[in-house]
Amino acid sequence: MTFILKENEMDKRSSYGLTSDVVKIRQQQQQTNKVKKTTSRSYYQIFFFNIFTFFNLINCILFYPQIVK
Repeated sequence: MTFILKENEMDKRSSYGLTSDVVKIRQQQQQTNKVKKTTSRSYYQIFFFNIFTFFNLINCILFYPQIVK
């Protein structure tokens, strides 16, 4: 059972938002705007991939011989 109000069925006089009955129905149907906080990489992976980049490799190859002298 889906509970979707058409534009003309909505109470346009209300300035307080949804009624508690409509909120309960939407929560049961999992139609809330709650978002899970997930990341695709760990802090270690983010740190590792930001330090060991192609640009940093080129700089190490070019400037390491000058630093060692």
